[in-house]
Parts: sequence; C-alpha cells; structure tokens
Amino acid sequence: MKGSYAIRFIGAFVLFFALGFMSHAAGIKGFTPTGQAGDCKIKADTGYDVIVINKMYDFGRTVRTGRNSYLDIQFSPNNTFRLLARSTLTISENVRNPKLKVLQLTKGSVDLKLDDYPKDHKLQVETPSAICGAVGTRFAVSFEDPVLAGSFNMDADAGSRAHRFTCET
Repeated sequence: MKGSYAIRFIGAFVLFFALGFMSHAAGIKGFTPTGQAGDCKIKADTGYDVIVINKMYDFGRTVRTGRNSYLDIQFSPNNTFRLLARSTLTISENVRNPKLKVLQLTKGSVDLKLDDYPKDHKLQVETPSAICGAVGTRFAVSFEDPVLAGSFNMDADAGSRAHRFTCET
C-alpha cells in the first residue's frame, strides 16, 4: 500500500513537470490585439477585415492602421507593441526557427515593449532597407519610403531608392 502511494506521487510529479516543460517550450504561438483607436484592419482571404480585440491570431497575418489610428498587440504578458498611424505590418514566425518572431514593417512606425520576452526567443523588425532586433528592452522602429510618399531624393544613386529608417531605444 505504501509503495503504491509513492508510485502515484512520483507519477504525478513527473506529469506536472512534463506539462510545465511543454507549456514553456511551446513559447509564443500567436498574437492578440488588445486595444485600438481609429481604422485598424487585418488581412483576410478577400481583403481586409475588422480586427477583433482579445482574439488570438496565428502568425503570418498582415495588419494595417489608418490615419489617426493605432493598434496595440500583445505576444504575451509584458511583451507588447503599438502599430502607429498609417502603418502596415506582417507578423510572422521564422519557418526554420519558430523561436524567432519577425515583424515586417513595410510602412509606418511600431513601438515595442519587451519587458519579459522569453530568453530563448528572438524578435526582429524588418523594413525593406534594414533589420533591427532587441530583447528585454523597449524600442521604436520607423520606416519612410520617400518614393511612395510622393517625394524624390535627387542625391540617390541612379536606379536606387532612398529610405529613411530609424531605430531608437
């Protein structure tokens, strides 16, 4: 009888340890919009749909904000970012390394707060002209394409496009 209690205790301990390890190993599985103001949309099969607040979305989705708008998104508690007005961003997970999350900023600005990001995970923000990555900090990334904005840079080399990129901590 005493032996069966010991076996049950050991079995329960192993089960709880395995479940805890699996939940930690699972890491960040998607993103959740937690707040918004103005016109914020998420890309769907047939165009852009209205974003549902507090709904978990899978990686690989594109979100955009309109004029005078912003969208707050959470990866996990204490790990959030804000997509600012007139921005377009694709939130994805690297195929070869699922612990690498990639924010592809094609237009606009994003402010990130990674106060409790998992130590074994990485996050990078990619623009058409640069890549910025950091963990355990707060930083902002902005991308402006003067060609798309309607202006032209006379100092740019022939055939090139001048981009304005900033990464601030």
